[in-house]
Amino acid sequence: MVFSHFVEIGRIVFINHGALRGRICVILDVIDKNRVLVHGPTTGVPRLPMNLTCIKLTKFKINITRGARTEQLKSVLEKNEILKKYNESGMAKKIKIQKARRMATDFERFKLMRAKQLRSRLIKKKEEAMVSAATTTKAEGKKKEA
Repeated sequence: MVFSHFVEIGRIVFINHGALRGRICVILDVIDKNRVLVHGPTTGVPRLPMNLTCIKLTKFKINITRGARTEQLKSVLEKNEILKKYNESGMAKKIKIQKARRMATDFERFKLMRAKQLRSRLIKKKEEAMVSAATTTKAEGKKKEA
């Protein structure tokens, strides 16, 4: 598989550490091999340098110039509907599910456990019924041959 998510100007990133965790922003400039300048005018991320270990690259990229101004960045993001595309992506859905699990109460986790147990019992009964039906038809077939 070819690597396709590069640290480059215009790459949309997800912040996964720090006070701004869970927000989307855009790489505006590469400072050095460990840090980039990011900005997210539509998501409330101020223009600031960020360590590459604190962000996760997405598959989305927009065409902007190095160090683009806020107004230019806003217009390009809205024109390309980046937030809408990101929210429909698998990565965003996975993060949303993880957050829901993290925020679940003890009772919600208990209800989920009981639902899984019930589902498992129903599947096991269905499998047993199918196996018993298959063995009885084999036995009947052997009796008819004899």
